[in-house]
Amino acid sequence: MIILGYIAGILTTTANIPQLIKIYELREAKDISTLTYSLLAMGFILWIIYASYVDDLPLLLANVFSLAIVLGILILKFEFGRGNSERETKAIQLIK
Repeated sequence: MIILGYIAGILTTTANIPQLIKIYELREAKDISTLTYSLLAMGFILWIIYASYVDDLPLLLANVFSLAIVLGILILKFEFGRGNSERETKAIQLIK
């Protein structure tokens, strides 16, 4: 069953790499949700804290790499995005 954990870690860690590559190649990110990737980044940060607490190196590494990929997407969003959509702006205001 441990192998399932490793496979899951690899799949979830690499899942956002195609999105990162696509944004970089197209130099376009207006349709990327800042809110979604910000929440995802916060979740990875919490997983990193948890993995450190329970001393789980595979969980820690998977989430560190996942966070790096998601932060890369957010950086490209700010660099290549044309701003948030009206709907996304309203959602962000609700959270504040």
